[in-house]
Amino acid sequence: MAYKKRITNSYLLIDSWEKLKSDHWSLFRKDQDYNKDNFVDYYVSENAYLYDILLYGIGKTIAVKDNALREYVIVFDQRNKADIDIVKGFEINKVNIKISYIYIEQ
Repeated sequence: MAYKKRITNSYLLIDSWEKLKSDHWSLFRKDQDYNKDNFVDYYVSENAYLYDILLYGIGKTIAVKDNALREYVIVFDQRNKADIDIVKGFEINKVNIKISYIYIEQ
């Protein structure tokens, strides 16, 4: 995760979707043997899983104590090209920051 201070006193927070997925996965219990059936029971669909990752990322922005945070940018690349179209379709309400998605083709 990185941040940039703009000329004004507002901040832009930048995060990688690949890193978000990795960090989110690391939160699962290590003593549990997860398989496809576990995810079918817990997540109704792949969209539900991706939505949970997005909420995890947004939750990290809440931890920023500075009220100057104005925008959260998530960077996607070729490895998760299919995810960006799904994630862009999610409606996120009641968040006081702008959420942007950037796709970088390498």
